Parts: sequence; structure tokens; C-alpha cells
Amino acid sequence: MLQETDERKIRESVRYCMEHGGVGKRYVFSTSNCIFKGMPPESYRVMLDEYRRICRAVESEKAINGVGRIGWRIEDSRPG
Repeated sequence: MLQETDERKIRESVRYCMEHGGVGKRYVFSTSNCIFKGMPPESYRVMLDEYRRICRAVESEKAINGVGRIGWRIEDSRPG
């Protein structure tokens, strides 16, 4: 996906990965085993930005409610 330059698609892919594998669970989030040759650096930045945005949303919920929801949905944190 990161060979793409479409920011919307990259963000959707990050949300899918986090929703199905990472929110509230132990999860290693990465591009693979490296940043591959030919990957546009901006695509990597977009991926990290979306990942961090989701993590901040989960942390905010933990601060407010004392715990993060395991059943948390990405739609809950989408920017308005």
C-alpha cells in the first residue's frame, strides 16, 4: 500500500490494520521488515501520522475512562 501516494487510501489501510489487529492488543505496526526501495517518503509519513493519531485517541480515552476499549472502532476517532 505504501507505494501509493493517495493519502486517503494509506489512512484507510492504517485504520483497517489497527482495527483488526492492533487496538487494545499487543501488535507490531510497521511497513514490513524495512522501508523498501522506491517507497515515497511522504507515504511513510502519512502512515505514521495516522497511526499516531489513532494511538492518541486511544490514550485520550484511557485518560478519560481509565481504560481503553478493546472493542474500539476506528470510526470513533475519525477527524470531523
